[in-house]
Amino acid sequence: MLKLSQEIEEVQLENRLISERLTEEIHFLVKGIQTETSELQSQVNKSRTTNEWAIVVMSAGGLFTSVLISLFTVSVVRRHEAKLRLSATILQSSNEGCWLPIPKERSCRLIPPLVE
Repeated sequence: MLKLSQEIEEVQLENRLISERLTEEIHFLVKGIQTETSELQSQVNKSRTTNEWAIVVMSAGGLFTSVLISLFTVSVVRRHEAKLRLSATILQSSNEGCWLPIPKERSCRLIPPLVE
């Protein structure tokens, strides 16, 4: 009986040692997974921040480009409108003769009336 009791104690000791080793291995694996998970989470957060800034910069660039295009379009339309108004004035007064401004020379020239 004593021998059986001693064998049971030895088996229990072996089981405790095995249990401790398994516990240490599991603890090591869990700690490694937690470390990797936190690293991945920080990388995802950095990536998300970078992507958000990229979207903001691209949107601002698009907005700036559209403003430049709008300003250019407005200036072209204004020039054409001024030319059209001048042409309309010249056409209306062509029966009487008119003074045509010449911007490059900073002077005016009399255009004789149209004769039919």
